[in-house]
Amino acid sequence: MIEIYAFLKGKKLSEQKIAKILDEISKHGVTILPFEGIFLHDALLMVHQGLKLGDAIHFVTMVKHNIKRDRY
Repeated sequence: MIEIYAFLKGKKLSEQKIAKILDEISKHGVTILPFEGIFLHDALLMVHQGLKLGDAIHFVTMVKHNIKRDRY
């Protein structure tokens, strides 16, 4: 969702319009997982090892929420 938010923000949409779009997306089975500060800390350690920040955040979030792989 953060990537969708960033994309929409880049299109100069208002926060209200973005919130409405994200709400619509969430109605189609997209789950928004909580993000904690420790996730960023752990992700930054991975960035220092060569991973891109976005990928590291996704990986850490998956680990913290016990997501093993794509379900499909």
